[in-house]
Amino acid sequence: MEQMRKDLDEVMSAVRNMDGAMLYMSQRVAWNEVCFQQVQDSGVIHMAEMIKKVMDDHKKLQGQLNMFSMRLAALQSQDGDGESGGSHQKIMGKPSMNKFGS
Repeated sequence: MEQMRKDLDEVMSAVRNMDGAMLYMSQRVAWNEVCFQQVQDSGVIHMAEMIKKVMDDHKKLQGQLNMFSMRLAALQSQDGDGESGGSHQKIMGKPSMNKFGS
């Protein structure tokens, strides 16, 4: 009978520990849900999606600009084949990543 009492106490202690852990975890989940809702409400997620779209569009535009620049350079070199001794200036330089465009 004494062994059964010890086993029961041990099981009850484990159940109390699990109950405390479950309470802690449910509190953390609730807090995370509140935080996530605040982030959603702030518009940060939407803004990040928009920034990603703008960056994708920028990469596409950069690629098109590079292709255009190469075509201009090819046209300039073809036009310059008939001229003798003339120096050729590039019409477009490499685009700058500086926010002021310089």
